[in-house]
Amino acid sequence: MNRFKDYRIYFLLATLMLIIIILLGIIFLANPSRHSFYYPDEKFSRLFVEKRTIDLSQTFEEALVKEYMLGPIRYDLKLPTAANIRVYSVWLIPSEPEKTIAINFNEDFRKFVLSTNTEDITWFIRGLSETIKANTKAKKLYLLSENRMIYGRVEKLNLAYPIRLYEGKKK
Repeated sequence: MNRFKDYRIYFLLATLMLIIIILLGIIFLANPSRHSFYYPDEKFSRLFVEKRTIDLSQTFEEALVKEYMLGPIRYDLKLPTAANIRVYSVWLIPSEPEKTIAINFNEDFRKFVLSTNTEDITWFIRGLSETIKANTKAKKLYLLSENRMIYGRVEKLNLAYPIRLYEGKKK
């Protein structure tokens, strides 16, 4: 009879540990880290944030940019780019004191940037910059096309130079 009570205690302890492990798994799986993505509304009046999870089968920065390029989930927001623009690669350049991200697009991105519709490209750069700024510690952003710099201006931005992702004076 004592032997049965000993096994019952072990069984209760094992069951309790199993329940704790299952609860911890549910807590961690139910609350994956969510990241902020910024997209303009259809009237280009301001940026709105969407919270989403990303697939981390590649580097974090590449997953972030590729998820951004999929566009917004909400129907009243838009990704102001041409449908044929693709991301080839994303690099994190850990230069001191500022980290830099370089995004390499296809040739259609250069054509899109140099087109006459500057409102679309301005809002695209603003949304992408805010998304990277909100989710990484990068301070600069390079936009490339076919591994080459884009020589062109969009409003106040000269795309041959990095886009600064922070406000105010350099520290």
